[in-house]
Amino acid sequence: MSGLVNAVNQLQDTFNQRATQKDDMKVLTKKELAELLHKEFDTGDTKQAEIDEFYKKLDKDGDGVVTFKEYVMYVIAVTEIVDVMKK
Repeated sequence: MSGLVNAVNQLQDTFNQRATQKDDMKVLTKKELAELLHKEFDTGDTKQAEIDEFYKKLDKDGDGVVTFKEYVMYVIAVTEIVDVMKK
């Protein structure tokens, strides 16, 4: 498998490990997103207000859950930040 396919599979797996089924798709609740961030980024003692604000930014359509598409947009932003930091 190519590196890109492996990366996409990893994104989907990471999301799906924490996501809840809602109607016909998987979504992240605020609690699930907090767990994912803590596991993946070792966020430590992040305050609830910070999580709430971050969640609001991710939940672009304001429906109270983070879809895979919204999650991927976040990953793209993080990738761009990491790329800038490398320079």
